[in-house]
Amino acid sequence: MSADYIEVAYSRNTAIFARISVVSSALGLGLLLLLHFIQPNLSPLSGFISQYAVGKFGILMNVVFLSFAISLASFAMSYRSLSPSRLLRTGVVLACISAIGMLLGALFNTDSADIMRASPTTTGMLHNIGGQLNLTPFVALLVTFGVRHVDAVKPLWRRMLTISVVVLSFTLGFVITAAWSEGDFGPGSITALFGRLMLVSYFIWQYVALKCLLKNET
Repeated sequence: MSADYIEVAYSRNTAIFARISVVSSALGLGLLLLLHFIQPNLSPLSGFISQYAVGKFGILMNVVFLSFAISLASFAMSYRSLSPSRLLRTGVVLACISAIGMLLGALFNTDSADIMRASPTTTGMLHNIGGQLNLTPFVALLVTFGVRHVDAVKPLWRRMLTISVVVLSFTLGFVITAAWSEGDFGPGSITALFGRLMLVSYFIWQYVALKCLLKNET
């Protein structure tokens, strides 16, 4: 793509959305890290982050999911007109779907382990639907290839590609260990760890992608 195209696309509040995305994802990750310290009874290996929402500091986990939803939606807004590539457009749509999934996670808490095993509630099922809408690994891959010819992204494109592969690797680990556990995510399971690594690596990728835009701010 030509530099002129980048200037036209970049002039429409791109920097504002990029900054909102960076700040909101940093807030979400910071609060998630805090929850690991103030609620240490939940194992990072076998306990999914959603379970923080049913604990003493559940409101913080709701804010985490809401922050991630805002970050994903703002990312989609900042990248939506950067290139006419179909891959990019698809990635942006998936980012919006993922934002909806995070919003469902914020509005509807997961069930406790006992309730989940007995009879899942409607709230718990809606939360699980939100989790299934998390398509961020595909967002990273599609957007990376969708902007490979964009001038503003070229300096950091290889880094974006490398991190997107890492995100997919953690996703594969999540899927394999989840299948291996057969629904039993108790002690000994490391599926939740892969979930955390997948989430954190995605937002690292997203930061690098947004950094490309902020470095070219005019």
